[in-house]
Amino acid sequence: MELANIKQLAQSFTGDKATGIDAREESDYMNLVTEFEHGQGLDTAPVNWANVRKLAISVLDNHAKDLNAANYLCAALYFEQGFEGLTAGFNLLRAFVQADYWEDIYPPPKAMSVNKANKYRAATFPKMLKKLERPFADLEVTLVQSEAVIACKEAFTALDKALIERLEDKAPKLFEFSNVFGRMARDAQFLQDEMEELHKEEPTPVKKIPPVAQPPVPSTPAVVQQTPVATPAPVPAMAKPVAVAAPADIEKALTANLLNVAKMAKMLRDNKISNPYPYHLLRTSAWMLIEKLPANGVLPALPNRDRIASLRLLEQSKNWEALIEECEKTFGGGAIYWLGVHRFVAIALSNLGAKEACESIKNSVAALLARFPEYLDRTFNDAEGFADEITKAWIETEVLSGSVSTSDGQAPVPVPAGDALWSIAAADAKKMAATGSFEEGLALFSDGLKGVAGEREQMYWRLEQARYCLESGQQVIAKAQLVYLYQEVQERGIDKWEPQLNLSLARLLLICFEKDQGKQSYTNEQLNQIETLRTVICLHDPLGAMSLK
Repeated sequence: MELANIKQLAQSFTGDKATGIDAREESDYMNLVTEFEHGQGLDTAPVNWANVRKLAISVLDNHAKDLNAANYLCAALYFEQGFEGLTAGFNLLRAFVQADYWEDIYPPPKAMSVNKANKYRAATFPKMLKKLERPFADLEVTLVQSEAVIACKEAFTALDKALIERLEDKAPKLFEFSNVFGRMARDAQFLQDEMEELHKEEPTPVKKIPPVAQPPVPSTPAVVQQTPVATPAPVPAMAKPVAVAAPADIEKALTANLLNVAKMAKMLRDNKISNPYPYHLLRTSAWMLIEKLPANGVLPALPNRDRIASLRLLEQSKNWEALIEECEKTFGGGAIYWLGVHRFVAIALSNLGAKEACESIKNSVAALLARFPEYLDRTFNDAEGFADEITKAWIETEVLSGSVSTSDGQAPVPVPAGDALWSIAAADAKKMAATGSFEEGLALFSDGLKGVAGEREQMYWRLEQARYCLESGQQVIAKAQLVYLYQEVQERGIDKWEPQLNLSLARLLLICFEKDQGKQSYTNEQLNQIETLRTVICLHDPLGAMSLK
């Protein structure tokens, strides 16, 4: 099928069933899913994109209007036909999103509620984009590609807008991919502008005048030997800097500079990963873009939670070189506000024995915080901070040696409960996690619990253990511990004689629920639990309750 005709696949079927049948049991559909999922997890077989294209077209043309099949086709079109193919794929997806039959489109089964169905539909788009992450991360846009890249970015923006209009708060969060596409489009535009400038500077051809005939010169007996003069080599064309004629051009120039510096830094890292210079260079260039801090809750969270989870996995597997490369790519690609990425890089460099490079990271972060003392109080639009709790601990213990303060001028207190053994262990564990030793920190709580006989002490040890897991990004483990503890406290009436313990559990559990909201909608049971937790906080800490969302 020609690219010009791809959009026709969004046309509804004739008859009563505009979207066809649920094709998940059809052989074409099952083979399509199997082929698309090659290269994931333990499956190392390469994807046959020609086969994906043929099977996806068969499903869409003969069986069902299905967003999974359409997204798989979109990815295949890129791998087979580049940005022109991807543009056609994005336009097809937008046609599906804007179709009158949206309420009946697959997935999921039609018996599902509208909200739940839209959640499943929204999830089909990130799966496709994930296949593009690796090739896009290593892509260097060329002048030949530039026009197609810009057109593809426009098609993606139109698709993203259509998804938001259709799904509203259920729309997939595509901020990070939009950021990557924005970088490529800026590269493409820069190349086009540069070529236009070079054409402007080409000299106008001068009309050649025929030489005037000269009288013959008598021959001389002596022949003078002439030394040939070497023709000077042509001077290579210099890349033109972005013209700065107005304040709005400053950000454009600095962004273009960051794109070039990111490439230089990668070249220097590839040559010697322990060289401190590329880390300093990239951070200086990126943070020049920050003239003043944005207000709380304005910026989209970059990188997103899935990306952060993948970085944590690299840290836990101690794949230090890969962790550095992925972090620097994320930071140089536009995620310039989240500080956790610098902790990851510093940990990796430290484990590689690159002390000077590690210090360069810390010095750069310290300089940023000196410019913006209120930086650690800022949040993204999902309420997550520019620095998570473990990163704050790293800043406190490794970057500023305990001198960091918040915008209210009060220094953080590392041991919140005086000389209580569980508080001392929590402070020590936090320092370990900040330098990449999460398991060693967790072991402190296990050791502490072994020597405790009293029920009260056990409760506080487990509370701090759950808090430690939550602040270290281990939300699933933390929530399971907190749910168990909270039920124990309520069932045994401990909340009556330990109201502070009950309040701490309620606060931490509410944080867990808020983090879950980004992944799934609340059930009625969860809504009741949340309301109960809010009531506990309002009763025991009315001032703190004023900041609840």
